[in-house]
Amino acid sequence: MILGNNFISIIFLGHFNPSILTRDFLENNSIVHFQEEPSNIKATAISSNIEYKDARIMMDLKLFGVFEKNIDDFSKNMVVGLAYDTIDLLAYTPLKTIGINFNINAKILEPGRLADSLSDKSQVLDFFNGQSYIINIGKKFEENREDLDNIGLQLKIDSHSSIQVNIKRIKDHNYNINYNFSTGGLLEKSGNRDYIRNNFKNINDRFCAACHEYFRDQ
Repeated sequence: MILGNNFISIIFLGHFNPSILTRDFLENNSIVHFQEEPSNIKATAISSNIEYKDARIMMDLKLFGVFEKNIDDFSKNMVVGLAYDTIDLLAYTPLKTIGINFNINAKILEPGRLADSLSDKSQVLDFFNGQSYIINIGKKFEENREDLDNIGLQLKIDSHSSIQVNIKRIKDHNYNINYNFSTGGLLEKSGNRDYIRNNFKNINDRFCAACHEYFRDQ
């Protein structure tokens, strides 16, 4: 049973100049129109951070990310547009990988059944249309099928794209679930930098389908 959404984030890995990420940069380029003073502003040569309402924008030398919390519907997020509006201004910035995270909490009443479902290789690969996968299940589960601390699932979708699902117990039957889709090879295929922008609906729909298949009825 899904208990609620925590946050959605989009992450770009590459080489960045954090000192450019300032309030003036975001306002002057019409990326964010601040109606009130943003909080926790920091801009240095090695790290920048701006928090505004439910959004956080951060950049260091190797990473640029936008996070949004308190979001009821991931399909109505601001992170994809905000992140790409920024990246479009950095056309010559070398990018390596892009990833998007959906982070939720869920109540899992039958962790043994969930582990069995995710361990069914052919079913999982068919559901995600994947090429290969690796699953890691917490050691306590080997002794007690109801004592599930964590599950890590890595799926290769194609030569550049993958899905990672990390499930960690918070307390009792309450679990945190982070679902990550990423695509790489951006240095070799520059067109891939727009992949999440152009395919967000399909990525979100697949995430929602996975929630319904594996977590909704737990």
